[in-house]
Amino acid sequence: MRTDVAIAGAGFAGLGLAYYLKESGMNSLLVDKRAIGSHRSSACGMPEYLAGQLAPSSILHSVDTVCIETNRLRRSVRLPERYCTVDYSGFCRSVFRNSGARFLKAEVRGGTSNSLDTSLGRIDADFVADCTGWARVLSKGSPRPRRIITAMEITVPIRKEHEGRLNFFVDKGTVPGYGWIFPVGKGMGRVGAGGGCGSVPVSKYFMKFLERVGIPFEPSEITGGGIPCSGLRPAYENGIFFVGDSASQVLPLSAEGIKPTFYFAKECAFAIAAAHSGAIGRAQAAQAYSRKTSEASAAFTLLHAAQEGMLAFPQPFFDAGLWLAFGPLKNRFLEYYLSIARP
Repeated sequence: MRTDVAIAGAGFAGLGLAYYLKESGMNSLLVDKRAIGSHRSSACGMPEYLAGQLAPSSILHSVDTVCIETNRLRRSVRLPERYCTVDYSGFCRSVFRNSGARFLKAEVRGGTSNSLDTSLGRIDADFVADCTGWARVLSKGSPRPRRIITAMEITVPIRKEHEGRLNFFVDKGTVPGYGWIFPVGKGMGRVGAGGGCGSVPVSKYFMKFLERVGIPFEPSEITGGGIPCSGLRPAYENGIFFVGDSASQVLPLSAEGIKPTFYFAKECAFAIAAAHSGAIGRAQAAQAYSRKTSEASAAFTLLHAAQEGMLAFPQPFFDAGLWLAFGPLKNRFLEYYLSIARP
């Protein structure tokens, strides 16, 4: 089998890359062992404008406020732009349809700069991208991310007060990280918790968080996984492009991954398309894409430092930072944060 671009992984990163490659006229092939849109491991929160561009019919609920609560402080802030939650399956299927890409349901076992080795045989390609998540399947000997946030989430009825905003909870006495409640409409919400839990199962902290917010545990739809929140990893290695969690393109501190993933997917697509057209060479394409990640590295490093401080220092230090960021520095902080890796 042959294609112009072979994309390992058909989650947000792979779908985003295929979507932005469509304009170039290149043939893209997505390869994943799971059906598209069948395995949600995200709370699926993103800027409403982005969901509106990519898959407007998948929007479930939108809000214009974020609330961060600790054990003794609460800050609610009106956002400069609306955020929304989406139906994961509908979003993925819509982006896939609009990408014009093909899909092969197969396990990716390895690859090179011009081929993928799968459970159904070899795929030859001019370009190969790894969008397989933090495991970075196509990387040879690449170390694990320094910080992987382990998360667990359920979808359950939520209280009225939580329906009109994105809710975050930072209480070190409950979870060594943070909890969240993202409303999805009709009185329902995605309720989760995650952090650097060490050897203690995340389920233990998750149950403590549910008790704290007064939500009973319902095991009907449990999701979860690892979120690589340790700053950017190399976006190009041994001739292969890396996008999304495989390059740790998740904003530390907030663990927001969809917006930056689509930003970098777009930049990667532009670089690949330029090389395919002959406008630049392959090495120049790699440099162009890597340059975009380098331009964002200072912001990722700053957020990572804030995140590590939140996890390491006593609760009062975080409370003081929260008071500053969502108090006197509110407008400046939000403007800066929302500008990072914006597609």
